Amino acid sequence: MTTFFMLGVEGKLKNNKILEIDKLINWSRCLNHLRKIHKQDESLMDGQIPYDRLKMFKSILLQNWYSLSDEQLVEALSVRIDFMAFTGFELSDTIPDSSTFGRFRNKLIDRNLDERLFREINNQLEKL
Repeated sequence: MTTFFMLGVEGKLKNNKILEIDKLINWSRCLNHLRKIHKQDESLMDGQIPYDRLKMFKSILLQNWYSLSDEQLVEALSVRIDFMAFTGFELSDTIPDSSTFGRFRNKLIDRNLDERLFREINNQLEKL
């Protein structure tokens, strides 16, 4: 479902490299790997709904590509429209805090998903 936010972004950021990459990647292949992170692992003790795994992974990708700390990632996702559009976070969404990104990244590492996912992205981009 395309939101008004995304419609506006597409018009303003026609030649944005991040959004071009977003269109080139088959994200469903990444989702197959991300399903290995179980919902019960991501949910908090107080019953909060976990953040979308693909949005979290796309955020980690941006963090890696732009050499951002967890705090800088949160800031960028709060102010950069291209980062929001790439990850799927909307203006009205609550952006995860830095410790949430750290825990998610640690889950990827613990399950060796970080290497598999980065390899998947690189393989897809190399085939273009």
